[in-house]
Order: sequence, then C-alpha cells, then structure tokens
Amino acid sequence: KRNPFGHQPNSGSDNADGIFPQHGHVYVYAAAHCDGSFGEMVRKVSEKGVLTGVVDIWINVSLGTPVVLYAIFGYMLFALILQATMPGPRAEGPVTPKGNVPVYKDNGFVCYLVTLVSFAGLTVYLKQNGLTPTVVYDRFDEVLVTFDFV
Repeated sequence: KRNPFGHQPNSGSDNADGIFPQHGHVYVYAAAHCDGSFGEMVRKVSEKGVLTGVVDIWINVSLGTPVVLYAIFGYMLFALILQATMPGPRAEGPVTPKGNVPVYKDNGFVCYLVTLVSFAGLTVYLKQNGLTPTVVYDRFDEVLVTFDFV
C-alpha cells in the first residue's frame, strides 16, 4: 500500500540517505575545505574519482570528541528525564487508522521553560569556573559529524 506522498517509506531510492548517508561529513567538508561551495566539492570529488573523493572527505573531517558525545548524550538524557517527570495535563492525539488514540502528557512548554532556566544556571556555573556554555557552537562541525552516527 502506497502512502499519500506517492513513495514507499524507507525504500532508500527516493532520498539521499540511500546513496550517501553521511550528510554531516559532506556539509563540514564543503564548509572547511571548499570555502562552503558544494560545486567546488563536487569538482574535487570528480577530479579524484568518487571512491577516492569519499575517502578524502572521511579522512579530512574529524569525528566527534568525547566532549561532544557527552554534550549530546547528556542533553538527550536531560530531555528524557524532563519529559517523563514534568507535570502536564493529559492530552489525546488523533485517532489512528487502526482506531488507536495516542495519549500523552502535554508538558512541552514546561519542559522548554525548565530547559531555559537550566541553561541559564549552567551558564552561570560554567562562567564562575572559567568555562563556556558554547561547547556545541564551538564544536558544531564535530556535532554534525557525530549526528551521522547517533
């Protein structure tokens, strides 16, 4: 059965993930080694050959460091705990084609506010200890590449 968008989900043939799943690598390589130009990146890869060009991308893009992994997984754990513990009214979603009614806790705004306050508190704490809360921004290339695997 086809979906309303006219393509089979997860077929791999209708999106770039089926061909080259490492989008972060490509973006970081184009930004760092081709002055942000995808055309220049395609030219470089074409000159070297596709296999050599892909290997060159992988060699010249650094994978995430433990700091980035801690930041990503730490935030994921923080968000999961918030969603599970913050109060909120019971809400029901739309009826699914099989007749199920999803039930969830409507606590998104509360989680957002707690996240903002927590970030402000973390910023104050880090600044008092000579550190910065901008680790994700400072290492954004590593974050993008790490998300290829997370």
